[in-house]
Amino acid sequence: MNRQKLALLLSTLSISALAFSEGPAAMLPGPGAEGLPPPMPELDVRLYTGTLGWMYADVAQACTQHGIDFEQHLKIGEYIEQLGDREAAVEQALKEGIITDKQAEVVLFMFNDKPQLSLADANDLEDALLASVGYIAAEGGYPVVSTNVSKFYDADGLIEAPKPGQPFYGQDAQYQLTPPSYTDNGDGTITDNVTGLMWEQAPSGGKKLTWEQAMTGLDAFNNEKLGGYNDWRIPTLKELYSLVLFSGEFKFGQIVQPYFDDNYFVTMDLINPGDRDIDVQTITSTIYDSKTLGNTTTMFGYNFRDGFTKGYPSSKTFTLYHVRGNTHYGQNLFVDNGDGTVSDLATGLMWMKADSGVLNAGDAGNGTMNWEQALAWSEGLDAAGHSDWRLPNAKELQSIVDYSRSPDTTDSAAIDPIFESRPIINAAGMKDWGYYWTNTPFDDTQTIYVSFGRCMGAMGGDTMDVHGAGCQRADMRDGDRADYPIHRGPQGDEIRTYNMVRAVRTIN
Repeated sequence: MNRQKLALLLSTLSISALAFSEGPAAMLPGPGAEGLPPPMPELDVRLYTGTLGWMYADVAQACTQHGIDFEQHLKIGEYIEQLGDREAAVEQALKEGIITDKQAEVVLFMFNDKPQLSLADANDLEDALLASVGYIAAEGGYPVVSTNVSKFYDADGLIEAPKPGQPFYGQDAQYQLTPPSYTDNGDGTITDNVTGLMWEQAPSGGKKLTWEQAMTGLDAFNNEKLGGYNDWRIPTLKELYSLVLFSGEFKFGQIVQPYFDDNYFVTMDLINPGDRDIDVQTITSTIYDSKTLGNTTTMFGYNFRDGFTKGYPSSKTFTLYHVRGNTHYGQNLFVDNGDGTVSDLATGLMWMKADSGVLNAGDAGNGTMNWEQALAWSEGLDAAGHSDWRLPNAKELQSIVDYSRSPDTTDSAAIDPIFESRPIINAAGMKDWGYYWTNTPFDDTQTIYVSFGRCMGAMGGDTMDVHGAGCQRADMRDGDRADYPIHRGPQGDEIRTYNMVRAVRTIN
């Protein structure tokens, strides 16, 4: 045991206080307006950060995922501080009845001997991989595969397909423009006929890896020449997201349908102590340029079991599917058309340059809408000589996320500065940017959104960025504005219900 690692168990993270007790996130004035809300008073939030940031990553998030709540986590931390030994602390917590035998097994498994990579070291590894691949944007090089959604919903559940002009018209199932298509090559690889990417068919090595293990193990994997090739790479998040099919379905305790085509791809068995059905998050090369959970070096991954993109502690273990081919994929080619629109020649999509907040849209005048309103507003747009605007699907909207940008690192939304985005004040009192609706339903009452600002949650009663700017989760379609935001789930995902909109159309 390296005792120095335990010298600083708790460090102080200063974040802004909760901005309000109820109601939606406050909006900053639109572009050109003067004045900002006064700075919020600060409070000290004691989290597992500093020299044990890696322990916070492995325990604070992972423990909540395994039914070990934040108070239990804090108690274990107190015992570590008192006893100076992690295993002894777990034994003491077990003896005192703080945790069960099974929880003790999980906690001991998650205490690894290797600290997380620093953010700088992780960025260096990511940059080296991207440079070795030689990604470059090209016209038509980034085709967005449709989501495979076929069902229609209102605020309460399934409905028949709405007609133009009816409520809830404009859903994903009405715009399945580029259906998925795959070829099984019979050698452990799958070719995506739409994107031109070739994939490893099953989780690599049949085991879980940390992000660092995956990145540093790439040369050894290429020496095996899967399918006869030695130019395999760790996928970027945008490459991995190309496989996502929102025809998937997940319910806790049962696997209904994964969020990719399991006629071609193989899912991972559960192999780690404490694993749940949901614990098969998948590695990408994409590192969050800020940190989550206080001081955690964070990798963006996708979970083909639960359908979400989140930032995960990089020292957690994940499944991995290697990829090769089409080095244009995920690279945007934006052109400002000078008429309030931006074309992406790589994807063939045209976007409204300004979001709904900049345009002061919605009944609150700040751009936020429920899902029904977002669908209607997008379908009703007549802008730049075009009347075929719509709400984007999840994969279209994710295609314009810029994972090199974030509120903390660039003081901006996670999007190219060619776009205009209205800032907000989030639930922690910080300047931020919003969640944006898609037209992709998630289940009976929720729809997918992409966060271009911090992906907020509440842990230990404190509101913070838990999943990173650029995450993709789901929000309630309707509700009273005064009732939101609320928090739910292991990381207290922030539910807002009234979100921003950026409309899209297909370039003819």
